[in-house]
Amino acid sequence: MPAHTGMTSLDNSAWPSLASVVRYCRRHLAFLAELVIAAVAAGIAYRYLVDLLEEREPLNYLRSCLHATGVAIAGWAVHVSLAGTPHSRLRAMLRRLPQAAELAVKVLVMTVVLTIVTVGFQLLLYLVPFLSERWVVHKLPWILSLFFSDRW
Repeated sequence: MPAHTGMTSLDNSAWPSLASVVRYCRRHLAFLAELVIAAVAAGIAYRYLVDLLEEREPLNYLRSCLHATGVAIAGWAVHVSLAGTPHSRLRAMLRRLPQAAELAVKVLVMTVVLTIVTVGFQLLLYLVPFLSERWVVHKLPWILSLFFSDRW
């Protein structure tokens, strides 16, 4: 295989090589920085808009900022894996699909990853042994829609 693809001749996987991913990530660090800044702002705004006055304490704001930043970085990593890294076999396989199917696969993968990361951070940061039905039914969809919106 040509050297410019980032894949070795022994690597038959659909994933790009680590070196090509690192090169891509370095070129897009400004975008990641913007995502982190937006995530911190979204975490602060979310906490301000959702919490009752007596719950607005610095620790809750910090948790929301960490939560939002972790989910934003996970979303960025999925983007790098699915769409960003040039010359990857995975990207080539997705590009061969009809456009609607390509979009559906990307949205499904992104939704699954963001849901797992959001729930994981909820359990880790808030030390909740279980997730309340209220959080799963009312807050989780709102949090995920925030990450899919282009407004933040």
